[in-house]
Amino acid sequence: MTFLGETNEDYETVIYGVYIAVLAIDAAVLMYYSCRFHPAVLGVIVASLMIFENAVLLAGDGVDQDGQLAKVTSGVHACIIPGILLFFYETAYLVHKRRSVKFCCITFDEGHRRSYSLKSFAARHSTQVVAILLLVTNILVNFDLLKIEDDTAGQTGYADLTDGDHNEHVFFALVPSMVLAVYVLYFGIALWKYGTSISLTVYSSRANPWVITLIGAIGQVVGQSFSGSVYPVTSNGGEAFLLTTIVALIPHMVRDIEDLEKFAEYLEDAEEGKTLDGSIGSSIAPSSHAGSHSGHGGNSAPHKPNPIGGLPKLQSNGVAVLSVAQAANAESML
Repeated sequence: MTFLGETNEDYETVIYGVYIAVLAIDAAVLMYYSCRFHPAVLGVIVASLMIFENAVLLAGDGVDQDGQLAKVTSGVHACIIPGILLFFYETAYLVHKRRSVKFCCITFDEGHRRSYSLKSFAARHSTQVVAILLLVTNILVNFDLLKIEDDTAGQTGYADLTDGDHNEHVFFALVPSMVLAVYVLYFGIALWKYGTSISLTVYSSRANPWVITLIGAIGQVVGQSFSGSVYPVTSNGGEAFLLTTIVALIPHMVRDIEDLEKFAEYLEDAEEGKTLDGSIGSSIAPSSHAGSHSGHGGNSAPHKPNPIGGLPKLQSNGVAVLSVAQAANAESML
Protein backbone atom coordinates (compact mmCIF):
# COMPACT_ATOMS: atom_id res chain seq x y z
CA MET A 1 0.00 0.00 0.00
CA THR A 2 2.21 2.80 -1.28
CA PHE A 3 -0.32 5.53 -0.45
CA LEU A 4 0.09 5.15 3.33
CA GLY A 5 1.87 7.95 5.18
CA GLU A 6 1.26 10.58 2.50
CA THR A 7 0.05 14.11 3.15
CA ASN A 8 -3.70 14.47 2.61
CA GLU A 9 -5.38 17.26 0.75
CA ASP A 10 -8.22 19.00 2.59
CA TYR A 11 -10.86 17.23 0.50
CA GLU A 12 -9.27 13.85 1.24
CA THR A 13 -9.46 14.49 4.98
CA VAL A 14 -13.14 15.37 4.71
CA ILE A 15 -13.97 12.40 2.51
CA TYR A 16 -12.20 9.88 4.75
CA GLY A 17 -14.10 11.32 7.69
CA VAL A 18 -17.38 10.87 5.83
CA TYR A 19 -16.45 7.27 4.98
CA ILE A 20 -15.78 6.52 8.65
CA ALA A 21 -19.13 8.01 9.70
CA VAL A 22 -21.08 6.08 7.04
CA LEU A 23 -19.31 2.82 7.83
CA ALA A 24 -19.98 3.31 11.54
CA ILE A 25 -23.69 3.61 10.77
CA ASP A 26 -23.46 0.47 8.62
CA ALA A 27 -21.82 -1.41 11.49
CA ALA A 28 -24.54 -0.27 13.91
CA VAL A 29 -27.32 -1.41 11.58
CA LEU A 30 -25.62 -4.74 11.02
CA MET A 31 -25.23 -5.29 14.76
CA TYR A 32 -28.95 -4.60 15.18
CA TYR A 33 -29.88 -7.28 12.63
CA SER A 34 -27.18 -9.79 13.60
CA CYS A 35 -29.52 -11.80 15.85
CA ARG A 36 -32.12 -12.26 13.11
CA PHE A 37 -29.82 -12.39 10.09
CA HIS A 38 -26.58 -14.21 10.88
CA PRO A 39 -24.51 -13.03 7.83
CA ALA A 40 -24.73 -9.56 9.40
CA VAL A 41 -22.04 -10.65 11.89
CA LEU A 42 -19.57 -10.99 9.00
CA GLY A 43 -20.70 -7.60 7.76
CA VAL A 44 -19.85 -6.03 11.13
CA ILE A 45 -16.32 -7.42 10.87
CA VAL A 46 -15.88 -6.09 7.33
CA ALA A 47 -17.23 -2.65 8.28
CA SER A 48 -14.86 -2.52 11.27
CA LEU A 49 -11.87 -3.34 9.06
CA MET A 50 -12.88 -0.62 6.61
CA ILE A 51 -13.26 1.91 9.43
CA PHE A 52 -9.75 1.07 10.66
CA GLU A 53 -8.24 1.46 7.18
CA ASN A 54 -9.94 4.80 6.53
CA ALA A 55 -8.90 6.06 9.97
CA VAL A 56 -5.25 5.30 9.13
CA LEU A 57 -5.63 7.05 5.77
CA LEU A 58 -7.22 9.99 7.58
CA ALA A 59 -4.05 10.30 9.69
CA GLY A 60 -2.11 11.01 6.49
CA ASP A 61 1.59 11.69 6.96
CA GLY A 62 1.26 10.96 10.66
CA VAL A 63 1.72 7.28 9.78
CA ASP A 64 5.22 5.89 9.23
CA GLN A 65 5.27 3.96 5.93
CA ASP A 66 7.77 1.49 7.40
CA GLY A 67 6.22 1.27 10.86
CA GLN A 68 4.15 -1.47 12.49
CA LEU A 69 0.88 0.41 11.96
CA ALA A 70 1.49 0.51 8.22
CA LYS A 71 2.13 -3.24 8.17
CA VAL A 72 -1.02 -3.94 10.15
CA THR A 73 -3.01 -1.70 7.80
CA SER A 74 -1.63 -3.56 4.79
CA GLY A 75 -2.85 -6.80 6.34
CA VAL A 76 -6.26 -5.29 7.09
CA HIS A 77 -6.51 -3.99 3.53
CA ALA A 78 -5.79 -7.50 2.22
CA CYS A 79 -8.83 -8.83 4.10
CA ILE A 80 -11.41 -6.26 2.97
CA ILE A 81 -12.16 -7.44 -0.58
CA PRO A 82 -12.37 -11.14 0.41
CA GLY A 83 -14.55 -10.09 3.35
CA ILE A 84 -16.97 -8.14 1.16
CA LEU A 85 -17.17 -11.08 -1.23
CA LEU A 86 -18.02 -13.56 1.54
CA PHE A 87 -20.50 -11.20 3.22
CA PHE A 88 -22.39 -10.51 -0.01
CA TYR A 89 -22.36 -14.18 -0.98
CA GLU A 90 -23.67 -15.42 2.37
CA THR A 91 -26.36 -12.73 2.34
CA ALA A 92 -27.65 -13.65 -1.12
CA TYR A 93 -27.28 -17.37 -0.39
CA LEU A 94 -29.42 -17.23 2.74
CA VAL A 95 -32.25 -15.33 1.04
CA HIS A 96 -32.41 -17.78 -1.87
CA LYS A 97 -32.08 -20.78 0.45
CA ARG A 98 -35.01 -19.74 2.65
CA ARG A 99 -37.19 -19.29 -0.45
CA SER A 100 -35.86 -22.52 -2.04
CA VAL A 101 -34.74 -20.68 -5.18
CA LYS A 102 -31.74 -21.86 -7.21
CA PHE A 103 -28.62 -19.77 -6.61
CA CYS A 104 -25.07 -20.20 -7.93
CA CYS A 105 -25.94 -23.62 -9.40
CA ILE A 106 -27.23 -24.74 -5.98
CA THR A 107 -30.79 -26.08 -5.82
CA PHE A 108 -32.85 -26.08 -2.64
CA ASP A 109 -35.88 -27.95 -1.36
CA GLU A 110 -37.86 -26.76 1.67
CA GLY A 111 -35.08 -24.41 2.72
CA HIS A 112 -32.24 -26.92 2.45
CA ARG A 113 -29.82 -27.98 -0.23
CA ARG A 114 -31.45 -30.65 -2.35
CA SER A 115 -28.21 -32.58 -2.78
CA TYR A 116 -25.10 -32.99 -0.65
CA SER A 117 -23.02 -34.56 -3.39
CA LEU A 118 -19.47 -33.52 -4.22
CA LYS A 119 -20.80 -31.22 -6.96
CA SER A 120 -23.17 -29.51 -4.55
CA PHE A 121 -20.40 -29.19 -1.95
CA ALA A 122 -18.08 -27.62 -4.51
CA ALA A 123 -20.76 -25.15 -5.62
CA ARG A 124 -21.50 -24.18 -2.02
CA HIS A 125 -17.88 -23.58 -1.01
CA SER A 126 -16.29 -22.38 -4.26
CA THR A 127 -16.74 -18.74 -3.28
CA GLN A 128 -14.90 -19.33 -0.01
CA VAL A 129 -12.00 -20.81 -1.98
CA VAL A 130 -11.97 -17.78 -4.29
CA ALA A 131 -11.95 -15.47 -1.26
CA ILE A 132 -8.91 -17.27 0.14
CA LEU A 133 -7.10 -16.93 -3.19
CA LEU A 134 -7.91 -13.20 -3.27
CA LEU A 135 -6.56 -12.85 0.26
CA VAL A 136 -3.29 -14.53 -0.75
CA THR A 137 -3.03 -12.29 -3.83
CA ASN A 138 -3.57 -9.16 -1.74
CA ILE A 139 -0.90 -10.23 0.74
CA LEU A 140 1.61 -10.85 -2.06
CA VAL A 141 0.91 -7.41 -3.53
CA ASN A 142 0.63 -5.36 -0.31
CA PHE A 143 3.82 -6.76 1.21
CA ASP A 144 5.78 -6.59 -2.09
CA LEU A 145 6.41 -10.33 -2.18
CA LEU A 146 6.32 -10.55 -5.98
CA LYS A 147 9.58 -10.73 -7.90
CA ILE A 148 8.56 -7.80 -10.09
CA GLU A 149 7.75 -4.60 -8.20
CA ASP A 150 6.13 -1.33 -9.24
CA ASP A 151 5.76 1.64 -6.92
CA THR A 152 2.45 2.57 -8.57
CA ALA A 153 0.83 -0.73 -7.53
CA GLY A 154 -2.08 0.17 -5.29
CA GLN A 155 -2.26 3.71 -6.70
CA THR A 156 -3.70 2.99 -10.11
CA GLY A 157 -7.03 1.70 -11.35
CA TYR A 158 -8.46 0.13 -14.47
CA ALA A 159 -7.76 3.27 -16.51
CA ASP A 160 -4.01 2.56 -16.53
CA LEU A 161 -4.15 -1.14 -17.38
CA THR A 162 -3.48 -0.41 -21.03
CA ASP A 163 -0.46 1.72 -20.17
CA GLY A 164 2.67 -0.14 -21.22
CA ASP A 165 4.71 1.56 -18.51
CA HIS A 166 3.26 -0.70 -15.80
CA ASN A 167 4.21 -4.31 -15.10
CA GLU A 168 2.57 -7.39 -13.63
CA HIS A 169 2.67 -5.95 -10.13
CA VAL A 170 0.03 -3.38 -11.06
CA PHE A 171 -2.11 -6.01 -12.77
CA PHE A 172 -2.01 -8.36 -9.77
CA ALA A 173 -2.94 -5.46 -7.50
CA LEU A 174 -6.18 -5.04 -9.47
CA VAL A 175 -7.05 -8.74 -9.87
CA PRO A 176 -8.97 -8.95 -6.54
CA SER A 177 -11.05 -5.93 -7.49
CA MET A 178 -11.81 -7.43 -10.90
CA VAL A 179 -12.90 -10.75 -9.41
CA LEU A 180 -15.01 -8.98 -6.79
CA ALA A 181 -16.67 -6.90 -9.53
CA VAL A 182 -17.73 -10.03 -11.44
CA TYR A 183 -19.20 -11.67 -8.33
CA VAL A 184 -21.02 -8.62 -6.96
CA LEU A 185 -22.55 -7.82 -10.33
CA TYR A 186 -23.91 -11.38 -10.48
CA PHE A 187 -25.18 -11.23 -6.88
CA GLY A 188 -26.76 -7.84 -7.51
CA ILE A 189 -28.63 -9.09 -10.59
CA ALA A 190 -29.72 -12.26 -8.75
CA LEU A 191 -31.14 -10.28 -5.82
CA TRP A 192 -32.86 -7.81 -8.13
CA LYS A 193 -34.49 -10.70 -9.97
CA TYR A 194 -35.49 -12.25 -6.65
CA GLY A 195 -37.08 -9.06 -5.36
CA THR A 196 -38.94 -8.39 -8.61
CA SER A 197 -40.27 -11.87 -9.36
CA ILE A 198 -40.00 -14.10 -6.29
CA SER A 199 -40.22 -12.01 -3.12
CA LEU A 200 -43.47 -12.31 -1.16
CA THR A 201 -43.75 -8.54 -1.27
CA VAL A 202 -45.14 -7.60 -4.67
CA TYR A 203 -43.82 -4.49 -6.38
CA SER A 204 -45.49 -2.75 -9.30
CA SER A 205 -42.21 -1.89 -11.03
CA ARG A 206 -38.71 -3.24 -11.56
CA ALA A 207 -37.48 -0.03 -9.93
CA ASN A 208 -37.81 -1.50 -6.43
CA PRO A 209 -35.51 -1.60 -3.38
CA TRP A 210 -33.93 -4.89 -4.47
CA VAL A 211 -32.05 -3.16 -7.30
CA ILE A 212 -29.91 -1.22 -4.84
CA THR A 213 -27.12 -3.82 -4.53
CA LEU A 214 -26.72 -3.87 -8.31
CA ILE A 215 -26.24 -0.11 -8.17
CA GLY A 216 -23.70 -0.66 -5.41
CA ALA A 217 -21.85 -3.21 -7.55
CA ILE A 218 -21.65 -0.71 -10.39
CA GLY A 219 -20.37 1.90 -7.93
CA GLN A 220 -17.61 -0.45 -6.85
CA VAL A 221 -16.50 -0.91 -10.46
CA VAL A 222 -16.51 2.85 -11.06
CA GLY A 223 -14.49 3.45 -7.90
CA GLN A 224 -11.73 1.15 -9.18
CA SER A 225 -11.55 2.86 -12.55
CA PHE A 226 -9.68 6.01 -11.51
CA SER A 227 -5.94 6.44 -11.24
CA GLY A 228 -3.41 8.77 -9.73
CA SER A 229 -3.80 10.60 -6.44
CA VAL A 230 -7.58 10.17 -6.34
CA TYR A 231 -7.45 6.38 -6.53
CA PRO A 232 -7.26 5.72 -2.77
CA VAL A 233 -10.32 7.94 -2.28
CA THR A 234 -12.39 6.51 -5.12
CA SER A 235 -11.48 2.86 -4.49
CA ASN A 236 -12.35 3.09 -0.80
CA GLY A 237 -15.47 5.02 -1.70
CA GLY A 238 -16.62 2.34 -4.13
CA GLU A 239 -16.18 -0.38 -1.52
CA ALA A 240 -17.94 1.68 1.18
CA PHE A 241 -20.80 2.42 -1.23
CA LEU A 242 -21.20 -1.28 -2.08
CA LEU A 243 -21.26 -2.27 1.60
CA THR A 244 -23.81 0.45 2.36
CA THR A 245 -26.16 -0.73 -0.38
CA ILE A 246 -26.02 -4.29 0.97
CA VAL A 247 -26.81 -2.99 4.45
CA ALA A 248 -29.70 -0.94 3.05
CA LEU A 249 -31.25 -4.09 1.55
CA ILE A 250 -30.97 -6.22 4.69
CA PRO A 251 -34.24 -4.91 6.26
CA HIS A 252 -36.11 -6.01 3.11
CA MET A 253 -34.39 -9.41 3.22
CA VAL A 254 -35.28 -9.90 6.87
CA ARG A 255 -38.89 -8.87 6.29
CA ASP A 256 -39.22 -11.25 3.35
CA ILE A 257 -37.78 -14.15 5.37
CA GLU A 258 -40.06 -13.40 8.32
CA ASP A 259 -43.12 -13.14 6.03
CA LEU A 260 -42.20 -16.48 4.50
CA GLU A 261 -41.90 -18.06 7.93
CA LYS A 262 -45.30 -16.68 8.95
CA PHE A 263 -46.83 -17.95 5.73
CA ALA A 264 -45.33 -21.41 6.28
CA GLU A 265 -46.64 -21.46 9.85
CA TYR A 266 -50.11 -20.57 8.64
CA LEU A 267 -50.10 -23.37 6.08
CA GLU A 268 -48.89 -25.81 8.71
CA ASP A 269 -51.67 -24.76 11.07
CA ALA A 270 -54.19 -25.02 8.26
CA GLU A 271 -53.14 -28.58 7.52
CA GLU A 272 -53.63 -29.52 11.15
CA GLY A 273 -57.06 -27.94 11.15
CA LYS A 274 -56.21 -25.44 13.88
CA THR A 275 -56.73 -22.29 11.89
CA LEU A 276 -59.85 -23.23 9.93
CA ASP A 277 -61.78 -25.24 12.51
CA GLY A 278 -63.67 -22.22 13.76
CA SER A 279 -64.66 -20.80 10.36
CA ILE A 280 -65.63 -24.19 8.91
CA GLY A 281 -67.56 -25.22 12.02
CA SER A 282 -69.52 -21.99 12.11
CA SER A 283 -70.45 -22.30 8.44
CA ILE A 284 -71.54 -25.95 8.47
CA ALA A 285 -74.30 -25.44 11.06
CA PRO A 286 -76.18 -22.73 9.11
CA SER A 287 -75.84 -24.83 5.94
CA SER A 288 -77.45 -27.89 7.57
CA HIS A 289 -80.17 -25.77 9.12
CA ALA A 290 -80.97 -24.15 5.80
CA GLY A 291 -81.10 -27.54 4.11
CA SER A 292 -83.67 -28.83 6.62
CA HIS A 293 -85.92 -25.86 5.95
CA SER A 294 -85.68 -26.40 2.19
CA GLY A 295 -87.10 -29.88 2.68
CA HIS A 296 -90.24 -28.23 4.07
CA GLY A 297 -90.57 -25.83 1.19
CA GLY A 298 -88.06 -23.25 2.40
CA ASN A 299 -86.15 -21.15 -0.17
CA SER A 300 -82.95 -20.38 1.77
CA ALA A 301 -79.67 -21.57 0.17
CA PRO A 302 -76.85 -23.20 2.11
CA HIS A 303 -73.88 -21.02 3.10
CA LYS A 304 -70.55 -22.16 1.57
CA PRO A 305 -67.40 -21.65 3.60
CA ASN A 306 -64.31 -19.97 2.13
CA PRO A 307 -61.42 -22.41 2.76
CA ILE A 308 -58.69 -19.79 2.32
CA GLY A 309 -60.50 -16.68 3.48
CA GLY A 310 -58.52 -16.51 6.69
CA LEU A 311 -55.14 -16.07 4.97
CA PRO A 312 -53.39 -13.10 6.56
CA LYS A 313 -52.30 -10.26 4.30
CA LEU A 314 -48.63 -9.28 4.23
CA GLN A 315 -48.30 -5.56 4.86
CA SER A 316 -45.44 -3.68 3.18
CA ASN A 317 -45.70 0.05 4.00
CA GLY A 318 -47.71 1.13 1.01
CA VAL A 319 -46.28 -1.39 -1.45
CA ALA A 320 -48.74 -3.77 -3.05
CA VAL A 321 -49.34 -6.82 -0.84
CA LEU A 322 -49.79 -10.47 -1.70
CA SER A 323 -53.41 -11.31 -2.38
CA VAL A 324 -55.03 -14.58 -1.36
CA ALA A 325 -54.75 -16.08 -4.82
CA GLN A 326 -51.16 -14.89 -5.22
CA ALA A 327 -50.25 -16.36 -1.86
CA ALA A 328 -51.57 -19.76 -2.89
CA ASN A 329 -49.64 -19.57 -6.14
CA ALA A 330 -46.47 -18.50 -4.30
CA GLU A 331 -46.73 -21.51 -2.01
CA SER A 332 -47.01 -23.79 -5.01
CA MET A 333 -43.62 -22.44 -6.17
CA LEU A 334 -41.89 -23.52 -2.96
